[in-house]
Amino acid sequence: MSGVLILDDREDNLLSMQAILAREPYPVAIESDPNNLFSQITAHEPEVLVLDLRLPGGTSGIDLARLIRQTIPSTVMRILAVTAAPEMYTDRMAIEAGCDSYFSKPFGIRDFRDEVNRLLDL
Repeated sequence: MSGVLILDDREDNLLSMQAILAREPYPVAIESDPNNLFSQITAHEPEVLVLDLRLPGGTSGIDLARLIRQTIPSTVMRILAVTAAPEMYTDRMAIEAGCDSYFSKPFGIRDFRDEVNRLLDL
């Protein structure tokens, strides 16, 4: 396992988070389509998944976190939930679904980078 995979349906958010982590010593992969998440996890084997909770198409990041924890139970992959809708997706919901950490957008650049590094044990 190595690096970080970011799933967010908004390209501007993807590119911003990727840019924040660009100088870090690990690979960062991005994905905008929730339907490709499991193939991306298989391909990249990330140590940390940054998972947007508000996604199009009827499946939320909460649903995906639960599915990840049910279908890949032995994974050591950490999940950092991010959302621009904290009134809809709370930190408690994210943690109960199997996420390891939670950030509400917008978040501070340093805080985001430090949390990803903490989840990576750096």
